[in-house]
Order: sequence, then C-alpha cells, then structure tokens
Amino acid sequence: MRSTWRGQARWIALGLVAAVAVLGFTFIGQAADQLREIPGITVADDHPNGCVDCHKPDSKYSLQAEVTNLADAGGHPDVASKMKEPADCLMCHESDGRLPMGEIMHVAHLTGGAENHFISGYDGECMYCHSLGDDGSIGVKGLE
Repeated sequence: MRSTWRGQARWIALGLVAAVAVLGFTFIGQAADQLREIPGITVADDHPNGCVDCHKPDSKYSLQAEVTNLADAGGHPDVASKMKEPADCLMCHESDGRLPMGEIMHVAHLTGGAENHFISGYDGECMYCHSLGDDGSIGVKGLE
C-alpha cells in the first residue's frame, strides 16, 4: 500500500507544481500586458516636441492665448506678443527666480483634478513634457 501512496503522491505533487507554474506564467504574462503606457519609454511618443505639440500657434492653447487669458484675469503682464516659443517664458521665469517656470508648469498642469485639461486629456503624463536621457537625466522637451 505504501508504494501505491508514494506513486500517487508523486503524481499529485507533480500536478501541483504544474498548476502553480501555469498560474505563475499566466499572471506574469498579464502583468506584462498591463504595463503603464509611458510615452517614449513603453509606447511611441506622440508629443516629441513637448510644449509646442500641445500649445500650437493659433490654437486655443497657444502660448499667446494662454498668456492673454492670464493677463485678462490679472495674473500676468500682457506680453503675449513676445511669446513665440516656450523658451521665451524663461526671460522672466528662470529656474532660480521668484516665479520659476517648473513650479508654474507643475501647478498649471497637475492641479485641479478632472477639471484640468492636461489631467483629463493627457492623464497628467510627465513624459509629454519631459525627456529621459540615456544617462537617466530628466530634461524639458523644447528647452534642451
């Protein structure tokens, strides 16, 4: 009787190992299929030029329109005519200045929940604005 039990136990153990292996590979496969879509890292980058890909000239979200809206609300000097490209903002918004561009952009793009167009339309995805260098450095597209 003992030898029969050993034979059966061996097959039961083998069956359990196989079941665990199948389940493990299934979950690993699902995890790979569920990778977060990160532009330029796990999927193609549809906005390789950063700011100017979303803030196109003559669009509702152009730099000129954004600055005009801020000026009309009393939150910015009226310098829209000087805003041709994102780097123009750095004339006043240096990284070590009183109103650094990075802080302004992060507040503008990452606060307000679903009411924020960048959050609701672009999932607040960092890599639409930022780039990742081969050495791991983080840059700002269009300002590099």
